[in-house]
Amino acid sequence: MIEMHKYRKITLPFLLIFLILFLKSNEVSHVTSETMSEVNVLTILHPELSTTDFFGVVNYLTNLECQITYTGFVSSVYLSGKRLYTDITVSEVDVNDYDIFYIAGGWAAQTISEGENSAEAFTLVQNAYNAGLLMTSVCGGAYIFAAADIVNGTQITGYEGLETIVEAAGGTYVDSTVVIDGQFITAQYGYHNNLVETIADVLGFYEETPPSFVNITIEKLEDKQCNVTVETIDASSVNKVTIMIYQILEDNQTTFIKSESLYKTSNEYIFSEIISFTSDGNYSLDVSIIDCYNNYAVEANIAEIEIVTEINTSKTYSTLVISLACIICFAGFTTIRRRNNR
Repeated sequence: MIEMHKYRKITLPFLLIFLILFLKSNEVSHVTSETMSEVNVLTILHPELSTTDFFGVVNYLTNLECQITYTGFVSSVYLSGKRLYTDITVSEVDVNDYDIFYIAGGWAAQTISEGENSAEAFTLVQNAYNAGLLMTSVCGGAYIFAAADIVNGTQITGYEGLETIVEAAGGTYVDSTVVIDGQFITAQYGYHNNLVETIADVLGFYEETPPSFVNITIEKLEDKQCNVTVETIDASSVNKVTIMIYQILEDNQTTFIKSESLYKTSNEYIFSEIISFTSDGNYSLDVSIIDCYNNYAVEANIAEIEIVTEINTSKTYSTLVISLACIICFAGFTTIRRRNNR
């Protein structure tokens, strides 16, 4: 199980030494990325899950390096064009191996609660609750918490129709985007990002510091290309770096052309990519950074680039020589014909 962070006392002399060493250093030191790689998440697969809330939460947790395990009463489900397979059957689950139980919205929770596998599902949910897991859901997912009779005295949110079953189970329905109450973190439809950020905050991982730029290098290449390298720094982990390309018009106004994502190099804080331009002209580049908690930073007009098609002078010279030779030959041939015709 995950233990909450414990703060250690730092003596004043040690703090002063650390500060002096830091100020004397000429190198930029990255903050060690504190991901959730040791957090294990158990979630239920079902064909009636809300794909928006399911993938919204699961993909976000995956970006944070959480370990996701799929369980359920079917071998696989097909969601949003993707086939997902269960990793472990419900009867094989040991809830002590996990930190978070998550169920997405849609009609899955209610269908399971009222179906032939309801008793086994309730046992799983009750065991997870009794083991101290964070019980999390979006929209209709909390239906199974109420049906499993574990919400007595607890505040829960979701879609408005949950109010009846939640209050019948001794809980209190709250009309709020995200609600934290004890082990329960529940959210309304569409607030999957808020749910994950709240989970990370409760576990002691979430941070709100936006990423920043360390260095930006732009190298012009041949064939209307340039190589862009962006070095970043963040308190957690940088998730995405994007270059926005604008063309500068004659009146100095700009028009957006396209955006290009840069890719991580061997260093997780350095991103690089070759950018191609389709036509000659003057261009302005902006860059944005998003970290793993969706904190956002933008640097406008990091560079202005002039793209001009280079003329191959040697090839042009050869063409001129050949053309001139042809003209001379033609003129000579014409002169000879005229003399012969006299």
